Amino acid sequence: MKKTFLTANGFAVSLLLSVVCWSCGKGGGEVEQPLYNAEDTATVLQLTQEYLDHVHDGEYDAAIAMLHDIQKYKVCDLTEEAETQIREQQQVFPVLGYQLSDMVFNDNGCVSVTYDIEFFEKEPGSSIPNTIKLTFVPQRIGDQWYLELSERATSRRTGRSK
Repeated sequence: MKKTFLTANGFAVSLLLSVVCWSCGKGGGEVEQPLYNAEDTATVLQLTQEYLDHVHDGEYDAAIAMLHDIQKYKVCDLTEEAETQIREQQQVFPVLGYQLSDMVFNDNGCVSVTYDIEFFEKEPGSSIPNTIKLTFVPQRIGDQWYLELSERATSRRTGRSK
């Protein structure tokens, strides 16, 4: 099984996104503190890649232990039902390899990080898709980053259970 890690181009894009999120200067030459910095970028990438590595290695409990349910800046543990659903998803869609697809820093302490996940090896010349997208929404609360899956956050906001 192979793991695909962040490419040099992907890392450059991530750093560029980090720089773009810096606040612009105001009149008088004063510059506001950046919303995000290179350390935030590195931390978010480390968290998401660590999760994917755990799933890749079949360490489902370790991966699930990294996830949280975040509501209005309050960090909660996942429910048993949510853990069961995520564990089932991890087993149905194993991580054979992954590659960063998109990373967006929002202005409210939240980031959206999407990976293309290879979940089975396809035969040469096959047109059958063998990847899915997995999106995380890490949030910084205080000085700490917490990891949440996008589908969990979305289902909570829309009232659908996942």
